[in-house]
Amino acid sequence: MTNIFKKIKLIDWFHRQDFGDEYGLQIIKTKKYSFIQTSVSWSEFASGPYFHVSMGQGRILGLIFFAHKFGFDLDIMAHTWIETHLQSDNEEQYDYTELV
Repeated sequence: MTNIFKKIKLIDWFHRQDFGDEYGLQIIKTKKYSFIQTSVSWSEFASGPYFHVSMGQGRILGLIFFAHKFGFDLDIMAHTWIETHLQSDNEEQYDYTELV
């Protein structure tokens, strides 16, 4: 019998640089699900205002807000964002140009 508490992270955070800076925070995270996930970003490119609310599709509630260069995402009780795509430190170990 495995101990479930060894597989739960209380708080995890990341920083990613891809056409701007993105900072994220995950609270009560397991391999598949997170209680709260949020990110704040500042993009290099401006855009018109955008607001999106979603329910279902692997989350209880999801909010996305973007205005000019500022962005904010919030997921409540959702699938955990995949770390290998979020953390720029891990991107060097994957060759996305390699043919399968």
